[in-house]
Amino acid sequence: MKRKLKFAFAIVFLVLTFLFYLRITEKSNENHPVSTEYIIPFKIDGEFEFLDSLKNRIATISVEIADDEYEITTGLMDHKTMAASLGMLFVFPTSEQRSFWMKNTYIPLDILFVNKKLEIVSIQKYTQPFSESPIPSGSEAKYVIELNAGYCDLKKIKEGQVVHFSFKNKNII
Repeated sequence: MKRKLKFAFAIVFLVLTFLFYLRITEKSNENHPVSTEYIIPFKIDGEFEFLDSLKNRIATISVEIADDEYEITTGLMDHKTMAASLGMLFVFPTSEQRSFWMKNTYIPLDILFVNKKLEIVSIQKYTQPFSESPIPSGSEAKYVIELNAGYCDLKKIKEGQVVHFSFKNKNII
């Protein structure tokens, strides 16, 4: 009988220990959740500089280039974050009026429309994530640059300024 009682106490002790362990593990995971979300990698294809009217560099940023139909269509869709030093450059075969939207885009953006002379023709600041409203260029644009919202204000980037591109393995301009 004593043996059965000891065995029962041992089982109860193990069950309580296991439950205690589960509770501690659960509390630990509440403070340090594990993300199963996939982070879309950002590919650096080159960089561009923003220049003032005297051709002095204002800022430099690394870019991923979107220059085929799929890349242009998807852009920064589904990206949850983007480092402050990064942006996306859209390259179109022709210069014409452009319109973008923020469908499936989590990051608020500054969107810059650039003509074939590499002049910024318009800037749409602080765009609304997930909005399907059109964001028009207002003028003909051959290039579009997407940056984190607020970057243009921070670096004092304005319409009429010029950009300069340099690329690793692509002949864009």
